[in-house]
Amino acid sequence: MIRTHTLGLKEACLTAVSALDELVFELVCGSPQKLSPVFLDWVADEATPFVERQVARSFATPHFAASLRMGDQRVAMARWVRLWVGPRIVAGFEELAVCLPEFAGSQPAGHPSVPVAAARSGAGTLGQRFLALLGLDGAGSTGMHGSPPRYQ
Repeated sequence: MIRTHTLGLKEACLTAVSALDELVFELVCGSPQKLSPVFLDWVADEATPFVERQVARSFATPHFAASLRMGDQRVAMARWVRLWVGPRIVAGFEELAVCLPEFAGSQPAGHPSVPVAAARSGAGTLGQRFLALLGLDGAGSTGMHGSPPRYQ
């Protein structure tokens, strides 16, 4: 079914944030472990604005707009939100990887793979600062581009 009424940018952002909330609820209920409050803080502080930026960036593209006109807009937006934040969740919160198996081993867009072992061996202070910037130092620091911190 093709919809004649399309979403405006504001409606699309609200639908995307609602889809993010539903994903978080699914993760909270499906997680085999107790979730850290840090995850919920990350959702509020970083994932929500990220999803809003992605909607604004994608809104004018024909593929994105067409996906919202076909069928249920909420289902289409939920798929987009899952695609956008799934890799970031798995990268920063390994305990949630079991709930998002389609993103196991994936890397968030814009995050080049870093050979951590090579960088740690003989990297010195500069290398450690670089790893901390990327969120790969194991200290729980926030990574680049709003990626979630890594917690072991």
